Amino acid sequence: MKFSQGILCLAFLFACLMPKAQADTDDNFTYKQETNIVIVSIIFSAISFFGSSFIVGTYLRHPELRSFVFQLVVWISASDIMFSIGNAIGNPPDGSGACYTQAVFIQFFGLSSAFWTCAIAFTVDRVYLKGHQVGDAIQLKKILHFTVWGVSTLLTILPATTGNYGPSTGWCWIDVTHNKEAGTAWRFICFYIPLWGAAIYNLVVYYNVNKALEEAIQAGSHQMR
Repeated sequence: MKFSQGILCLAFLFACLMPKAQADTDDNFTYKQETNIVIVSIIFSAISFFGSSFIVGTYLRHPELRSFVFQLVVWISASDIMFSIGNAIGNPPDGSGACYTQAVFIQFFGLSSAFWTCAIAFTVDRVYLKGHQVGDAIQLKKILHFTVWGVSTLLTILPATTGNYGPSTGWCWIDVTHNKEAGTAWRFICFYIPLWGAAIYNLVVYYNVNKALEEAIQAGSHQMR
């Protein structure tokens, strides 16, 4: 009970201290509606922040848990922490440093979080489905870091080349009001398509894992007869 109260108190503090929500003139949301969006976003960001921080804290406090797979989980959590901090900024004014920072945080760490889930799925695929040793997957650690952070950086830089970071209804992200065609294209190319690609890849891998488990269970049951 005290933990949940602490989250709500922190979220309320963020809502009071962060820049006030300012309704964009180009959307259909009122000032009150955008304020509600900001408050809900901050509350869930606070919950995500505490949950991810618990995972990182557990990793740092218990050296015996620092396996390669747990390291991948920690990097997801670290990305989620930074993503939550970006969301907690609220809805800063267009053109401000806070707005640009929030947009970059949401874009970069939102992508890196999704890509780290793919790194876990890739590791599961290599070790469980393709029969590689865990040690072989560990050798790919540098490649995974280079790929996740490198691709996330590239997809974060691209919208900045056309000046499309700005207000996005309740927070700052890829703006589609000042340069609509470019902003819409960047949202799909730099976020939605990679995000759905990551989701589909994860689903395929875990579907194959589930299928392999079922086959192993059936084979084991036949041997026992």
